[in-house]
Amino acid sequence: MAKNQLHAEQAEAEPLKGTTSRLEKQITFLDKQIAEVVAEINILIKSNEKIKADVELLASIPGVGQLTVATVVAETNGFYLIRS
Repeated sequence: MAKNQLHAEQAEAEPLKGTTSRLEKQITFLDKQIAEVVAEINILIKSNEKIKADVELLASIPGVGQLTVATVVAETNGFYLIRS
């Protein structure tokens, strides 16, 4: 969303420097937070052998990334209640 706002501001006839600066700072901050969350997810995955194996197996599906797999495993409680 912030990147879209920055693009819209930059596409204006007269972009406001203050606005673009604030949006760039916000994007940098959010990118840092995303990296921190991804690192925490990776630590959690590596700390549990069963979850690690499930994530590796699901991530082997073409087009499915680790973040998607981590979300699915978390939302299904590691497929604990799913029997088929």
